Amino acid sequence: MLPPDTRLHLRSYGQDGHAHQHDHLQIVLPVRGAMEIEVGGRGARLDHRQAALIVPQARHDQHARAPNCFLVLDCPTESLPARQLDAWQRQPFMPMPAHLHLLVEYLSRQAADAAAPGMVGPPIAPLGAALLLQALQADPAQGFMPASASAQRMLRVQQQVRSQLDHPWTVAEMACIAHWSASRLQAIFPQHTGLTPQQWLQRERLQLACRLLVHTPQSIAAIAQHCGYAGQSALTRAMRRNGYATPARYRREGQDKQGSSLP
Repeated sequence: MLPPDTRLHLRSYGQDGHAHQHDHLQIVLPVRGAMEIEVGGRGARLDHRQAALIVPQARHDQHARAPNCFLVLDCPTESLPARQLDAWQRQPFMPMPAHLHLLVEYLSRQAADAAAPGMVGPPIAPLGAALLLQALQADPAQGFMPASASAQRMLRVQQQVRSQLDHPWTVAEMACIAHWSASRLQAIFPQHTGLTPQQWLQRERLQLACRLLVHTPQSIAAIAQHCGYAGQSALTRAMRRNGYATPARYRREGQDKQGSSLP
């Protein structure tokens, strides 16, 4: 059973990182974007290819120049074997296999839709944290649980589409990335995401637009184009259709919340 003060939440990082340390284990898993990080004197770039495991008292700092999002697990270490913590101290970075990507994506979606935005709440949080720790504690000699071929293909589709959200993607084009027919992609996509390909694409575009509105000074028109919308009015319609405020109001309220949370 995990300690009650285990936390699973979304976080974005900026340019003004500073060296610090924690008295708990912190696991940083990429959702979108990238950042540079140094843990215990070792540097790495965290992106869709690898994550960071920061043991208690390990000094670390990080910085990012572009919008990003990471799923962060903060966990006391009483329930973890000492040999596992020693292994993570020796090697604080790990590759991200496809099945772990899918778990991270599911949990990040739960956090984005939670009553307290950005925080995975009960009953998902304890189970999600336990599954993450179980995956991360896999025996290195045996490797991680192999991802299915369909999961690997799905990951390729998602990564390529996310890297080009301004492209007018069709289901057929997305299917070509996975070497599937359009009907095959339509059938498999909901099994991995709970959404159709076009629903997932619209969600990705909208989430990126919302982050850019709050965290960048780009114009609303430029953000709309970058995220694949025909123009500012199309972004406004999409946000209203999904229960959001207009882009200008969303930006203003989001930046006000950020300012009020500063120490």
